[in-house]
Amino acid sequence: MSFPPDYTVRESRRARHVRLTLSAQNGLVVVVPAGFDRRRIPAIVEQKRGWIEKTRARIELERLTRAPAGALSLPQRIALAAIDEEWAVEYQATPAPWVAAAERAGRRLLVYGDTGDAAACASALKRWLQRKARAELEPWLRRLADERGFRVSHVLIRAQKTRWGSASRRGAISLNLGLLFLSAGLVRYVMIHELCHTVQLNHSKRFWALVRAHEPACQAARRELRAAWRHVPAWLRQHA
Repeated sequence: MSFPPDYTVRESRRARHVRLTLSAQNGLVVVVPAGFDRRRIPAIVEQKRGWIEKTRARIELERLTRAPAGALSLPQRIALAAIDEEWAVEYQATPAPWVAAAERAGRRLLVYGDTGDAAACASALKRWLQRKARAELEPWLRRLADERGFRVSHVLIRAQKTRWGSASRRGAISLNLGLLFLSAGLVRYVMIHELCHTVQLNHSKRFWALVRAHEPACQAARRELRAAWRHVPAWLRQHA
């Protein structure tokens, strides 16, 4: 395999140090603090060569031994790009006839109960993700609405297969919990888009003018959003 691999750079206001992540879905991602000198990145990637090659080999082995099409593959890690968090998922079988997910120290997520039931495990993970989305996305949306002068009456968090969000003229906004897997910039665009729908419940020229006024780079975000479903993991898409 060639080295260095292609990688993307993501700037995070929360990051204090450079951090590398590597996954089959997103490839190699270099997370840097705001204002970091990006000319230093190639040397950092080279320093991590051993870890990168070892992780690439593991991902390739997992791909080759993946369960047959249609089988539900449960995650070992959950990376929430929107809020810059990554959780290690552990599975613990217990005599309980149900499955639940609980947070543990060190960003570990414990899934326990009848863990032999993959669908029940996926349901537990989705419930956890819904709680996480409620705690993170709703305050984010309300802050954005206050800053931009929009009125939000009610916020719903859902697992939808075809929409990132929706809005009503009365100010009710629905957000897809899968937004947690997207970049913060794309999440912000979706929120701006839906907030503008509370004023213009259409896709008219007036609507797009309003979106551009609040998000000048909306066209680029709109194009990027078309392919963003690939960032939502298969276990969630299958269980939406």
